[in-house]
Amino acid sequence: MSQRLLTVQEAARHLRLNPRSVYLLAQRGGIPATRVTGKWLFPEHLLDEWLESSARHRGGGSGSTSPPVTPSGSVFVAGSDDPALELLPEALQGRQGGPLLFMCTVGSAGGLKMLGEGRADLAWAHLVDPASGEYNLPHVGQYLGSRPAVLVNLFHRELGLVVWTGNPRKLAGVEDLARRGLRFVNRQPG
Repeated sequence: MSQRLLTVQEAARHLRLNPRSVYLLAQRGGIPATRVTGKWLFPEHLLDEWLESSARHRGGGSGSTSPPVTPSGSVFVAGSDDPALELLPEALQGRQGGPLLFMCTVGSAGGLKMLGEGRADLAWAHLVDPASGEYNLPHVGQYLGSRPAVLVNLFHRELGLVVWTGNPRKLAGVEDLARRGLRFVNRQPG
């Protein structure tokens, strides 16, 4: 049995959660943690026990007779990692009676899969169907089967280039990326 103590960042990686979600869980007593000289520490073996207990409870398996320790009013969301969505937990934090939001970044397809398996309450998705050009709806049946679902469009986004203030290289489009001397960082494939 491991006696390692994890920091918020390490616990977030271990649980595959957003560090902010781990911090909020610890603050609200929803996860095994202790505070030492102002820093949250998480006994790794207790995190594993908590996770196993939660999985047994959600999955309906035997071995756990009591529900896992989770804050009431919490919502677990899995899926895309759009930067706008990263602002949501902080915006909800100060609201009286607002939900405690936990986000797991697994990509659009991963989020729909977790929703279909009952491992998430919501899924963030932006998957296009190449045949029709339609977003998300063609993929829902693939991941959710016959489970009832509601599809809500949160926002539209326009993809483009992010450049230095004033656009000193005078970039006008993707074709300009072929110029010598430019450096750029692209999103992950797909």
